[in-house]
Amino acid sequence: MNFNYDLHLLLSTSSIDEEVGALLCPTHDLNYLENLLNLFNDTQLIAKSERDEFSVHYSPSARYAFLKSTTTGKRVLLALKRIQSLTPVEDEPREYHPTLTIFRKLSDQHDIAQHIAMADNMPEAITQLAYRLNVFIRQFRAEITTGPHKLKLRKYQKAAKKNLKGTLQYIDSLSAQYARLLVVRVDLTYRKDAKVMITADLARQHRQRFFKNLQAHRLFRACVGYIWKLEYGRYKGFHYHLLVFYDGSLVRQDVTLARLLGEYWRDVITDGAGNYYNCNAYKERYRIPGIGMLHHADTVKRDGLNIAVNYLCKIDTFARLALPNGARTFGRGEIAQRSMARRGRPRLA
Repeated sequence: MNFNYDLHLLLSTSSIDEEVGALLCPTHDLNYLENLLNLFNDTQLIAKSERDEFSVHYSPSARYAFLKSTTTGKRVLLALKRIQSLTPVEDEPREYHPTLTIFRKLSDQHDIAQHIAMADNMPEAITQLAYRLNVFIRQFRAEITTGPHKLKLRKYQKAAKKNLKGTLQYIDSLSAQYARLLVVRVDLTYRKDAKVMITADLARQHRQRFFKNLQAHRLFRACVGYIWKLEYGRYKGFHYHLLVFYDGSLVRQDVTLARLLGEYWRDVITDGAGNYYNCNAYKERYRIPGIGMLHHADTVKRDGLNIAVNYLCKIDTFARLALPNGARTFGRGEIAQRSMARRGRPRLA
């Protein structure tokens, strides 16, 4: 099975069996995020063309007419359908990519959806619809080339690029320091009956309490670093994707560690309101897992880990969480090294 972003979304948005911590089935969050990603791809393609995408095709009798679309024009119509399905929920903490925001704003201003729905096949109506669509697309392309938009774009993309670059460097540093890393991934979620009460601030408190115990708890005795990413879904609510790195010369049993981390989140940190998914227990879902024991020279598994980190950052390139007071949605840390003799043979240069 090739591990691609579609599979990442599937694993990230499926419901979880609250008794055994296994995935059950995809939720509406999957459709929502897939639509967002596809809409983003549509707008990128639309932006590259420079011609009018719509014209009028008349019937032989000229009594009727039909809207004629180029290939890009068909993507415009598809994008307009997608954006209608992405009706924002009140207080949803998500900020769309600036280009998506402009596309939505202009489609609302031109009332494109209503005109498409109301247009009959009379020549006058189709001619007017083609004109409106072409004007809408021209204005969209003009607006995304302006200086203010380009500035918004740079600011929007800066955080995601910075997170990705810094995280890959962080993994490089850990890999250089430890001949073997045991990589554990667990998704920390909330039970269905509790998620409606979980605010961004409460999720932050849970995360801070979780990591505050890193120095003392036996689960983290050999921990050398971690990466966390907060996400939000209309079905799943707030949830974390967590990667924990252990000194592979000191610990084994990644599946057990992931389970214990999840249980600690569920039973201690959230006092029973939480849930978890043990990714290490289902490594067969991934063609290149990137989790489990990672040897310094294992470039294939390292590539898999880098892919997973890329996917964690990818959603922020088209729709990111925007929490009150600029609260963080992504982070990494490092456990202070304990004074102990390093194990294992010296690494060859």
